[in-house]
Amino acid sequence: AVMKNQQAVADVKEASASSKPVIRSGKKDTSLSISGQVNRMVFYADNGDQARWFHADNDLSSTRVRFVGKSKLDDVWAAGTNIEVQFESNSTADVTIDQNTAVAASNSFTERKLDERTTVALQAACDTLALSPFDDVISLKVLNQHIEGVAKIGTYGTVKNPAAFLYGHCEMTPIAYCGYGYLLEKLILLATHLGLSSCWLGFYRRRSLGYDLNPPEGEAIPAIGVLGYPSDKKTAYGIVARSISAGRRRKDHGRLFFQQSFSTPFDLSAGGPIAEALEMVRIAPSAGNLQPWRIVVGHDGSAVHVYADLSESYGGLIRKSLKWIDIGIAMCHLDLVLAEQGTTGSWTIDPPKLDGGTHDTEYVASWRSD
Repeated sequence: AVMKNQQAVADVKEASASSKPVIRSGKKDTSLSISGQVNRMVFYADNGDQARWFHADNDLSSTRVRFVGKSKLDDVWAAGTNIEVQFESNSTADVTIDQNTAVAASNSFTERKLDERTTVALQAACDTLALSPFDDVISLKVLNQHIEGVAKIGTYGTVKNPAAFLYGHCEMTPIAYCGYGYLLEKLILLATHLGLSSCWLGFYRRRSLGYDLNPPEGEAIPAIGVLGYPSDKKTAYGIVARSISAGRRRKDHGRLFFQQSFSTPFDLSAGGPIAEALEMVRIAPSAGNLQPWRIVVGHDGSAVHVYADLSESYGGLIRKSLKWIDIGIAMCHLDLVLAEQGTTGSWTIDPPKLDGGTHDTEYVASWRSD
């Protein structure tokens, strides 16, 4: 078998050395290059009861092919394309000696970079989302920076094959952080609508992005969003990381939402626009799933008051700025769901007088219907 393989390689080399291009454009200013890699292994397993040969695809740097085309339009302009696809039909994480046949985690390919339409849509949204609900100017950007394989970017764990990043900068004040979380979450939800998966990162290593992000003096980049095309594969590492970060747990409604005062939990069974919006707030992402927001609904539902829970610790590994970002994310969910149902309003900073005090919370803002 080894001799046959060596002869096959020699035959291919001889044929390629004497072959002529198969595809011709007919124009000297037009070119197409094809490159890629094959990263598939063959291995033998024997557990004492049975023995098998397997083939598998490398998870960290899979088989892929790239097409780069370019055409010169005139003396000034040129057009081109960069298409890259990945093939991982038989992941190493899914191969076991007990299976009867090779298990394909997914028969589809993973797109390596954001396509032009998606990039343009996200950048246009960045240009539109310039003002926070409190009229703070916040600059958002798309960093179309693909990182191949598993990247240790920040917070907990790793991110595999990120295609792009969303980031911005704002003043270093609680209300500015709220506005930042509000706007970046809007952008992430748009990315989800465009078919992307996303992940918030509150801690990150700037240089690990392949591009050093430098905010203006006196401002910060408090968090970033990581984008990529979804994969249906679940790895053991991902399951453990999610369990450590409390990725699926949420607090009960009675601990988060109240009616007129903190002594009366809000009754979601009554339904209506406010109840649906509050459920979307409850499942909003937050650092460590701490859900630091507390919400008091006015007696007729025309006002919703947002508070920060001071009992939740954001010290140590989690910066305190993340608390305000998380509250901004919750505000975004509330606003979008109410608007979707035709209930429009605006955000104000006008603390209400609540019976019984604020119960270890700090007032943030109020949503009031138009």
